[in-house]
Amino acid sequence: MKTPYGWAVNIPWEANPTMLWRTRQTLELLAPDRWMDYWCEQPVQWPGYVPTIRSWHLDGVMPPQPVYDRLLANPSGETWLWLNEPNVQDKDDITPARGRDLALKFINVARDLDVDMNWCGPNCSVNFPAQHAGGLSGQAWWREWLRLTRRAGIGGASSHGIHMYHSRSRAMVDDVWLALTQDWRRQWVGDKPVVISEVCAENLPLTSQIEVMDACFKVYETGLREGPAGRNGAMGVYWFAGYDYGLWPNCALCEVDPGKLQTMRLTPLGQHWKSLQARLR
Repeated sequence: MKTPYGWAVNIPWEANPTMLWRTRQTLELLAPDRWMDYWCEQPVQWPGYVPTIRSWHLDGVMPPQPVYDRLLANPSGETWLWLNEPNVQDKDDITPARGRDLALKFINVARDLDVDMNWCGPNCSVNFPAQHAGGLSGQAWWREWLRLTRRAGIGGASSHGIHMYHSRSRAMVDDVWLALTQDWRRQWVGDKPVVISEVCAENLPLTSQIEVMDACFKVYETGLREGPAGRNGAMGVYWFAGYDYGLWPNCALCEVDPGKLQTMRLTPLGQHWKSLQARLR
């Protein structure tokens, strides 16, 4: 069973074929253990890719056939990232009850196709304030969803994905992670591994980006020491983002080289990310 574990990166897959060189060169420069596409209109066939299942794949907004094809192409199983910020407006933006129903639907899809799969979710922004139409913060959404899935007899995700935005310094990352491991993770999540599926210091300067990255690397190193059953570390960290797509340029690991045609290069932050990667290999 393929897992979403590793020192990883979040990259927007280019839907425009003429711009696909940005994604491919970024992956070549970074050589991450795993990578994911936060938008994910459909699964991508590229080494190291972790597929994402969004609410729109299960609600009929997007054609589901690419999801079926991916499941059938991996009958021995892989882990899917399930949902993208269901607690945030303009993302998956669904109620916990709807999340329970879609989890069951996804499980039944895999069963009907007679394939194995795991799922890592729900990828809430755990320290976001209430933004959802239901008025739930990220942690509150996750708690309610866990309660509903357990009552429905759903075994739950094989690992838990979280987003850690609003963590703009080492101290903020440490505080969020301490609360996660000492309070509600022990009460609600138990021994299942946690994957930080998106994190960065948003658009703060390089020093802040490095602080947050180093703090997440420390959590990841703890996860490697303790293993998937440990309660104090993360088994994967996905940095947002591989390159700037117009939101937060300061968190980008790669950028277009202005002196060369269709060529990507590492940013100073990307060089730091690579230096941490080298300590793992």
